[in-house]
Amino acid sequence: MSSTFAGVYKALSGIQTSQLQLQVTGQNMTNVSTNGYTRQRADVYSVGSSGNNMRYASTTAAVGAGVMATGVSQLRDPYLDIRFRSENAKVGDTTTQLSAMSDIENVLDEVKTDGLEAQMKALVSQLQNLCEDAGNGVSESTVKTSASILVNMFNNYSEQLSSIRNQQKGYLKDNAVNKVNQLIGNISHLSEEIRMSEISGSSALELEDQRNSMLDELSQYVNIEIQKNSVDIGSGRTVDELSVYLVGASGTKHTLINNEEYAKFGFGMGTSATTGKECVNVTLTDLSGSTKTINSELSTGVFHGYLKILNENGEYDAGFAVIDPVSYNPTGETSSASGHGIGYYQLSLDTLAQKLAAVMNAANSTSTENKPLFASSVAGEQITASNIALSSQWENSTGAYITTTKQPSGVEDNSKATDNILAMIKEFSTDIDFQTENGVSLFTGTFQEFVTNLSNTLGLEQGNISSQNNTYSTTLATIDKQRLSVSSVDINEEGINLIMYNQAMTAACRFMTTLDESLDNVISKMGIVGR
Repeated sequence: MSSTFAGVYKALSGIQTSQLQLQVTGQNMTNVSTNGYTRQRADVYSVGSSGNNMRYASTTAAVGAGVMATGVSQLRDPYLDIRFRSENAKVGDTTTQLSAMSDIENVLDEVKTDGLEAQMKALVSQLQNLCEDAGNGVSESTVKTSASILVNMFNNYSEQLSSIRNQQKGYLKDNAVNKVNQLIGNISHLSEEIRMSEISGSSALELEDQRNSMLDELSQYVNIEIQKNSVDIGSGRTVDELSVYLVGASGTKHTLINNEEYAKFGFGMGTSATTGKECVNVTLTDLSGSTKTINSELSTGVFHGYLKILNENGEYDAGFAVIDPVSYNPTGETSSASGHGIGYYQLSLDTLAQKLAAVMNAANSTSTENKPLFASSVAGEQITASNIALSSQWENSTGAYITTTKQPSGVEDNSKATDNILAMIKEFSTDIDFQTENGVSLFTGTFQEFVTNLSNTLGLEQGNISSQNNTYSTTLATIDKQRLSVSSVDINEEGINLIMYNQAMTAACRFMTTLDESLDNVISKMGIVGR
């Protein structure tokens, strides 16, 4: 049989549960515009009838013992969180690359601005004018001025690309690495606060919202995996402990956060042991204090985007076992799959400058006299886009320096000959096989066509990354919309809940009043007939 006052406890549980549900609804409604807030709900269940005296079957109807609220939880879909963070890393990767490519485009855009290609045409035009007045020092000075503008343009392009490289290194070192280390530290501290709050029995849902927002932000930089482990703290209670891992390209998991312990990322510079080129390194100091380079483990995210832009040199990496750049080959085989980072465009300009200087110097020299037109501004260094300059002989010449003809003197009057100038002009329309220092073919065409091809390569690379970025961004937006449909506060739905829980509380109060009247009849009015 039910206790005399069992109904009162049922009514009380209904009132208390409805009060909690109203409070949770109010919390949701007041945070409808709070960024990162996750909708909450009261966890309730129906209390079953008493199981006393289980040896003998009862002949009376069994009635439940009311309702019980076990706590307040968040409405989140862990699967959508995983998908969101995975796509967020891809968006971070492609966005970083696009930003750098936009800067490179401002330098190498031969369509919107008159650059190297236009200046080469101007030099050819001045050489054609020289044909009309061969051997004239005044006419030759215009050729020298045009050539000087061309080498200054090479120097300027190289300087701007170097500036972009230094800028990207600064972004990685001072912004990305520092930001990630700050996020990891804050997530670790929040996890400890959440754990202590749960141990003391306090709600930590708002702290979990802060942590989830930081985890979302962290996922933009590296590919992460999150695990929660339930730990028994006694008295039938458990708390969740958070672990965050960096998932490497090889599938290896590197621990970033384990409760209050956390790793730290670092930035380093080095020289590739295989290609001999400058290499940017991202390091990880693990929980044991050991530091290692993890370039090859970064497969996506902002870090990966920076490393592709800074370390990958396209065809200039071909033929080497590429272990320092991002396109790491675990088998140690040679690879030509390296992307076109800043280094590719810098080295391509160097190749163009070297080829131009070699061809024109050979054209102006004779079998008996070396008369270079171009040289390195730094003695003893190979010609590059950054140091190409007019040769000192040409720079300091006051009269005619350009060889007009290579025909032997004394046979006939060659003072007005122009065959060698015409040969120089022809070099600008002759196809040349441009190759890397390792013999990998880059392009076959004229000097001007090489510049156009370089600009087209950048455009194609930029278009490819932009297409990927649009796809990833669209997918990310779709997933985020799905997450919000589960986790965000719907003011209309909460308004309905407000009415429903208020009615439930009114009913529980009415039930309590009815029980009070019934008990009053039992206590005060039974057994008094006949008095």
